[in-house]
Amino acid sequence: MKPVPAVVSALRAVGHLADHGPSGAVRPIPTLLQRLQQEVAEAHQARTRLEKAEEAADVMYYALLIAFNAPQLAGLSLGAVVRAMFAKYAVRFIVNARRKDREAEYQAIAKAIEDMPRDIEKVLRGSNLPPSLHG
Repeated sequence: MKPVPAVVSALRAVGHLADHGPSGAVRPIPTLLQRLQQEVAEAHQARTRLEKAEEAADVMYYALLIAFNAPQLAGLSLGAVVRAMFAKYAVRFIVNARRKDREAEYQAIAKAIEDMPRDIEKVLRGSNLPPSLHG
């Protein structure tokens, strides 16, 4: 499975699950951040393996729910933000060998939000990422 659709699909699944809860999936990010911090604190206080697993699940849920809501910061679709994330960090970590190059990253993000995911997939296929991420 290609990484962009896989991430989008996973985040949508978390959003769908949250829609069944009392607060829903679409929430203000500051509210979610407060809840995430609370869950991290509870995870550090957990004693048993089961309590730790429960709190780790809570941390993951709220972290993914924050990611699901991230597009509201830019007024973009979930897919566009995921493509932008892969584009930016593929340029930084793969193309530029961990060197930050804001101009190159902005160019990659601009292409990504213009709905051009094939460019990102080409970068990932030509990289040294694990085959499972190549698509």
